[in-house]
Amino acid sequence: MSAVAPLAEVFTSFQGEGPLVGVRQLFVRVRGCDLTCRYCDTRAARQLTGACRVEQQAASGDWLELPGSLTAEEVLSAAGLDVTAESPTRPLPLHSMALTGGEPLLYPDFALSLAQAARRLGLGAYLETAGHRPEELEAVIGAFDYVSMDFKLASTLQVPVPAERFVHSYEVAQKTQVWLKMVVTGDTCACEVAEACAALAQVSPRGPLILQPVTPLDCGLPAPNPAKLHELYEAAASFLEDVRVIPQCHRLLGIL
Repeated sequence: MSAVAPLAEVFTSFQGEGPLVGVRQLFVRVRGCDLTCRYCDTRAARQLTGACRVEQQAASGDWLELPGSLTAEEVLSAAGLDVTAESPTRPLPLHSMALTGGEPLLYPDFALSLAQAARRLGLGAYLETAGHRPEELEAVIGAFDYVSMDFKLASTLQVPVPAERFVHSYEVAQKTQVWLKMVVTGDTCACEVAEACAALAQVSPRGPLILQPVTPLDCGLPAPNPAKLHELYEAAASFLEDVRVIPQCHRLLGIL
């Protein structure tokens, strides 16, 4: 029986974070998360129940509601991709399929199935994960071409996660193309960033690490000012070779 996962939405948009910012992707957002990020910007996806909405045409606002739990093939078919094709075809100009959340690694069987199905269609497979579930990442890593992995600073979580979990995931992710993301706020301490980066550098000093200024929205956390960003950058760059500051560009563009 094909693996399923509770899904929140499926849509086509431009990647708004990290070194692949600007590429066009099919986004598949799962429901459910086991973390407590103080800056969460996808709170609706934390609910495990509800329909899966599928945008019929990019940026149209025309949504079709489907049952909340779908197989990989049902997801891709709903997005207009021909899953019956015997050879890779890309009827839509897409760079890759991005599996996001919520936390996709709550459903490793579904993540593996979806990545494999995307690859059969000639699409790259892109995983966005919080980086705290290394065992599940190990189970799926071979199916993904790109991994965008968070390092959640303890100060940004209501319930902190041991740093060793993120470091272990970074080690696992060395098997594919990986980059790190660290959301920082106006209250983030340079010493906390330095400590995290020192631990990551023991695995690989290459990075890249994306310092992502928090998008305030309604989370109540202040964004770092320019001076703070320079301070945090210098703390990270003391240990990692490739550090970049990139905001949530899709927020700036006003797109999904």
